[in-house]
Amino acid sequence: MKSRLNDDNTAVVAEAYSHAMLKKDVYPSTIPALDIFTPDMWAEHNVFNVVENEPDYDPATQKVVSTGVAVENGLPVRQYSVISLTEDELTAMAEEASNIAEVLILSDFLAEVSVIQNNYTQAEINTFPIQEAEANAYSADNTAPTPLLDAIVAASLEPKADLVARILIKAAEFKTTVGTAIGNKNKVVV
Repeated sequence: MKSRLNDDNTAVVAEAYSHAMLKKDVYPSTIPALDIFTPDMWAEHNVFNVVENEPDYDPATQKVVSTGVAVENGLPVRQYSVISLTEDELTAMAEEASNIAEVLILSDFLAEVSVIQNNYTQAEINTFPIQEAEANAYSADNTAPTPLLDAIVAASLEPKADLVARILIKAAEFKTTVGTAIGNKNKVVV
């Protein structure tokens, strides 16, 4: 941004000064193209780039507000005030941080659970409770009806006892992994 100063470069005449304003003020009927204007040409008309030196501040409790442009050493310099955030602003920041934290926690949870689920289709995942129930029933009584497991065994030719053992091991692993992920999620959220 450019500002125009008075003739002795001691005061700001126009804080935001544009090419169109220069044309109106200095060259009302014609003006050279902007790309041929050098800093010296702008300076001839007391127009300078505004120096932007934002002060240090703590963004957790403060904000910087522009208070205008003043002349320092013959150049326009943006002036700032550092002010404390209002209670409403602090509350809004805390809510935003909380929302971001919840999204990150949920993302971590989903990543932990997806490690297990990546090797399965949703259709397979939907049968996990049935597979576990039939595997438990078969373990308790090897004559119990297990239509899903019977279909899996018929297609895979895997011995039924091996399939049942594998299902029960994976179900226990799944419960442990998901339980840990839920515990981690709840620990942070609660």
